[in-house]
Amino acid sequence: MSGLFKPGQKLRNGEIEIIDQLGYGSTSEVYRVSMLMNAQSQIMVLKCFNSRSLERSGFEAIEMVHRESAVVSKIQHSGIVHIHLIDLESSTPFIIEEYLPGGDLKDMISERKRSLAQQKMVFTPAEIAHIGMQISTALMILHQNNVYHGDLKPHNLCFRQKDALEVVIVDFGHAGFLEGNLLDRNENLATLAYLPPERTGFVNLAGNASSDLYSLGITLYECAIGVTPFSGLHGTDLINRLLYEVPKPLHEVFPDFPLPLSDIISKLLRKDPRDRYHSAFGLAADLERCCGALKADRELVPFALGTKDKLRELNYRIPMVGRQKEVDELYRLFEQAQAGGSSLVLIGAPSGFGKSRLAFEALNKAQQHKALVSYVKFSEYERNLPLGAVSILLTEHCHYLKTLSSDELAAWGHKISDRIGDRLHLIVERYPFYAAFFPRPRPRPLAIGTSQPGFQVFNETLGEFLGLLSAKGECQFLFIDDLQWADWQSLQVLGILGEMIFSDRAPGIMLMGTFRSNEIDADHPLISTFLDHAQQFTLLELGPLEQPDSNLLVEMLLDEKSDEVSHLQDTCYRFSLGNPFYVYEYLKSAIHTGIFALNEQTQTWHFNPERIHIADLSSGVAGLVVERIRTLNEIQQALISITSLAGQAMKRTALQQLGT
Repeated sequence: MSGLFKPGQKLRNGEIEIIDQLGYGSTSEVYRVSMLMNAQSQIMVLKCFNSRSLERSGFEAIEMVHRESAVVSKIQHSGIVHIHLIDLESSTPFIIEEYLPGGDLKDMISERKRSLAQQKMVFTPAEIAHIGMQISTALMILHQNNVYHGDLKPHNLCFRQKDALEVVIVDFGHAGFLEGNLLDRNENLATLAYLPPERTGFVNLAGNASSDLYSLGITLYECAIGVTPFSGLHGTDLINRLLYEVPKPLHEVFPDFPLPLSDIISKLLRKDPRDRYHSAFGLAADLERCCGALKADRELVPFALGTKDKLRELNYRIPMVGRQKEVDELYRLFEQAQAGGSSLVLIGAPSGFGKSRLAFEALNKAQQHKALVSYVKFSEYERNLPLGAVSILLTEHCHYLKTLSSDELAAWGHKISDRIGDRLHLIVERYPFYAAFFPRPRPRPLAIGTSQPGFQVFNETLGEFLGLLSAKGECQFLFIDDLQWADWQSLQVLGILGEMIFSDRAPGIMLMGTFRSNEIDADHPLISTFLDHAQQFTLLELGPLEQPDSNLLVEMLLDEKSDEVSHLQDTCYRFSLGNPFYVYEYLKSAIHTGIFALNEQTQTWHFNPERIHIADLSSGVAGLVVERIRTLNEIQQALISITSLAGQAMKRTALQQLGT
């Protein structure tokens, strides 16, 4: 195959050099590259899209690159591939991620199968438990970020350390978002053999985090026997088996396979998602128990599964609590825009206070009322990339335009021409995929004597264009997430749209944005763009939950209300101080350390206050650390803030020294 890049070719002014091509698929090409980082060359992986994809649809290729980068760029976990660079502005958009030299799990399964006699286990039970625990821990972090992988299989599990079986999840091209969150336009089907029944399209169930757990079960099953449960079948036969046949338990395939580990894998392979584990957290706890016994070469005796599978994931499936006043205001602003007016609202809060969760309440209402919903999320890895996220928003708009009739497209084109006129060529030149929807206008020079530089004219044109995306007369709902990471040009363009809203020149539009207030300093451009003009729009600043709301959140996360839960609620509020994310983190820690535990004999949950002192700091890391930090002086708090933003861990001894 003739690749997009050649060995020795250099990109980004010599910063990246192509070494060789590692492989290619139906949509992407993967290269090993040398990248200059901190004055040293490091081996990385460059992932881009091949010529067939680019010829078929350039803007779809950009969207697929952004899907992967947007999902993983903000997540830092040893079990999830690290993203180092995102470049969506080049003619061939690509991302740079860490190089994993150990190959993938699929290759290792094949290698081991070739050296083994038939009917022999490919991986030992201890290895299977170890691999499963790593993946489930990574999935726990992924699902907390409201994302499911969507195509979990051995080929997408690579080794950072092959001998130690250190597994990393890669390839998020099929990733999706849990209910109530982002708009998922990825309609390509993942690998069928690893898909749960609810994602095959033959049953009326929605894909969610449980889908990843099923795929993990298939993967662990393959690690044992060397093939997927229904290997060799195709078409209708495979679909029927996937829907109705339960794979033979591993302890029946291999008599010496530990029964508890076999039961865990069988539980993952249940056809009904409700019969699987409720969370990756509960699964990881059971696999950790298996790992402990098998690593120590102890007998793995049967135990009750799911004793720590109590906690529901804190994501958009949990109803909103404690923000009814703010929800009502967002609904009012949307109704105002729907009636032909316009509105602009910003939601600010520190991390973990639920600003994005609140914003999606309004987004869901907009969807229910058939508004044209556009969503874009800025990434800290793209803060220096001009208009990167805005470009993705426009690619989504092109999907919408494809659904229109010729008459609707013509009417929209006339509206654009009437409002933008000769400047339309600026949009088409920057975003050539729009040429398919109206003829490419002939470029015309700016009027002689204009005092505006070219980039300012373009920014003003793009700002106006963003307010004209609706083509069927429906209300336009534009949601911009994580504005604290927006590049300066995107903020300028959004500021122009904001000025149109302020002056009633953008009828039928609601612009909503969120930002982390603790990451906005006095020099941040968001202040001059929007916050200095707060009297002209609605600014919602979220504080911590009141204790009754925190208590309700605990009940929802545990799906239980009892006297035992009441005792836990009081302690939880003391540690979390009303931060919803810290509430979740405390509950997770409380279950892990036995503060809130299941009695296996009575099958009832109990609050064990004596465990608080035994667990020490680990019983409520988030709340304890926050409480300690708030007692420090400004300089000490600033040092911790700088360290956290740099992504460096702080030892407990360092925190203690800062507090003295």
